[in-house]
Amino acid sequence: MFLTKEEEAVLSGEYGEALEIAISVLVKLGDIYEADRLIEVENAHIDSSSYFIIGESGLDLCEKFVNLGATFQVPTTLNPLGIDPCRWQEFRVSKSYVEKENRLAQAHISLGGTATWTCAPYQYGANLRFGQNVAWGESNA
Repeated sequence: MFLTKEEEAVLSGEYGEALEIAISVLVKLGDIYEADRLIEVENAHIDSSSYFIIGESGLDLCEKFVNLGATFQVPTTLNPLGIDPCRWQEFRVSKSYVEKENRLAQAHISLGGTATWTCAPYQYGANLRFGQNVAWGESNA
């Protein structure tokens, strides 16, 4: 996959560990999908905002990004949590699971995510336009 000089510098760690980790994941995915190059995006939606989806390794990575001082570089909205934050006890969700969901939610917010908690962020006011590149992971997006 072709990388610009700046992307190569990011990959070599010149812009810090957080960006190096992030771009290394993107490059690996690009290689898997045989992408020609990376593209810039103007908006993102994270569908893996639930501990149920990304588990301990995802939580660790999000918290690592927070500890490294990383922030999202484009407006980023968040999918719903995997629990009802007000009624989790009624559904017999364990306290330890709720704590992990809350840690993950806080990490995403600390990174600059907007706590929309919706799978339809376009209804929140994302102000997207035709032809805009976005990085959205969601079944209806």
